Amino acid sequence: MKISVIVPVYNTEKYLNRCIESILVQTFSDLELLLIDDGSTDRSGEICDAYAAKDARVKVFHKENGGVSRARNLGIENAKGEYLSFIDSDDSIRPEMYETLLNIANRHQLDLISSDIELNGKKLANHVPTDRVIEQPEIHDTVLPYFSFSGTVGTGAYTTMLIKRSVLMENNIRFYEDFSFQEDLMFVIRVYANISSMYYLPKTFYEYTTHPGGLYTAYRKGDGENLIKARKIILGFVEQYEIPIDWAKFDNAYLYNISWFIFRTLRLKEKKERERLIDSVLLADETVAVCKRLAETAASFDRRIARAIAQKKIRKAIFLIKFVHSGKAAKLQKIIGKLKGKR
Repeated sequence: MKISVIVPVYNTEKYLNRCIESILVQTFSDLELLLIDDGSTDRSGEICDAYAAKDARVKVFHKENGGVSRARNLGIENAKGEYLSFIDSDDSIRPEMYETLLNIANRHQLDLISSDIELNGKKLANHVPTDRVIEQPEIHDTVLPYFSFSGTVGTGAYTTMLIKRSVLMENNIRFYEDFSFQEDLMFVIRVYANISSMYYLPKTFYEYTTHPGGLYTAYRKGDGENLIKARKIILGFVEQYEIPIDWAKFDNAYLYNISWFIFRTLRLKEKKERERLIDSVLLADETVAVCKRLAETAASFDRRIARAIAQKKIRKAIFLIKFVHSGKAAKLQKIIGKLKGKR
């Protein structure tokens, strides 16, 4: 078995057929598909079983709801393939993805190969060297610093990778099971710290879609607390692996993540719970300390948000966060840019 494809599934009946079909019609067919039904309450579990009944490559695991990280880890433990691939159940991949990536991986005996990603039809920027083999210590010096402060929707997202299963098994690398926010970043950092070789192909195979209720847009219980915990864990990785990072970018990434968390949390209907969650993040000592540093150095709107949080002006911070994440700030900057160009 060459590739094990792990797909955690939870209440995605609307998108699940498209996801599964995109995997089963791959031009490379020596694969197994592990569908981890994480206690779905819609028809997702039935859809999984239907595919298993007609394609021997499909294996279904039904479990009580325990979160996406536990589901992925169950897949890792049961996978048989030389390489692992992780796909989200509301996304899809293009037919030639595995054949293309595996050919390069075999040619260079790689531990990992990754590629570009599309978010809602738009290709995301790449930030690592492309179209060549990258080995240690270059991975440590140029790739790891980027992932220590970035998110993973974009360059090197774990969903665009083929990872040698032996790398995970020999280094005991798993997803943090109590996290459903930044669990992917903590996973990817440890992967890159423990591989010997990689390759980044500047070609898009993975189609990532956001939608209401999806993993990227929905509020999930514990996200705020986990966001602060994740930063401390990542700081531990920075020390453990001696990662040379840009501290300003590291702080900026934290500000972006807490802003995005606040923007999602604003959708909660229960006012007291909403305010409690927002205060627990914006008034946390770690958040205030970061924002005090960024209040003088960050870019325009980020600096204003940081300054409001540093001064504990929560209403102002929320207003600015809504302004930025609703897209209004970007539109305003475009207008200002056009006006300056006419001068």
